[in-house]
Amino acid sequence: MTIRQEYLLMAVDSLCKLLLEDKNPQIRAKAAESLGKISSELAIPALCQALQQDTDINVRFQAADALVLIVNPESVKLMSETPKYQNNFNAPISNFNQGDVKIEGDQVGIQNNYAPTRNVIELTNKLEQILETLPKNNPPQELFIAELEEVIQTYPITSAEDKRLFNIQFEQSIRTKSQIAQILLQGGIELIKILCPPLGIPIEMGKKWLKTAEKIK
Repeated sequence: MTIRQEYLLMAVDSLCKLLLEDKNPQIRAKAAESLGKISSELAIPALCQALQQDTDINVRFQAADALVLIVNPESVKLMSETPKYQNNFNAPISNFNQGDVKIEGDQVGIQNNYAPTRNVIELTNKLEQILETLPKNNPPQELFIAELEEVIQTYPITSAEDKRLFNIQFEQSIRTKSQIAQILLQGGIELIKILCPPLGIPIEMGKKWLKTAEKIK
């Protein structure tokens, strides 16, 4: 069975929301376990936040296991041989590379070959760094735009898939990094109007970033 990439990304985003926002610790633990089976790099920020901040020990256990599966899929065999927390990771799980997502036979996890490109990851990280320095440096608008455009030219995202991935990755940054959320709220729609055009992201999508940030404050 082939899964459309946009549906896979939707699933990862939904699971991350459950992991960080659901009040039921059993639901949060299951979300962490499922993210480990999917093995998407996009889940790493949410899993790290759950590992560090969740008040339920089982959720933290599951988040830790999921991170290990994403970073080192080969560890799934070792984990199944020493089941500490009743995980059921008995199937081969691969990392994301480019391509479609396929599930074959009785495989428990999702075997896929699609991942955010290196440019998406680097661009997200660089954009976070630029935004985090705004309150301290308070650069003139033209200098901020020039720095932003330089980063975008260095790590261009041109395909629709990359832009979709960038949006998901940046949304997770807003949820997991309160400083980013606060900076977006302080800059408001004017900051969104500066960020979105050079990124090739619609202004309406940028407005959704503000709504996400509003929930964090």
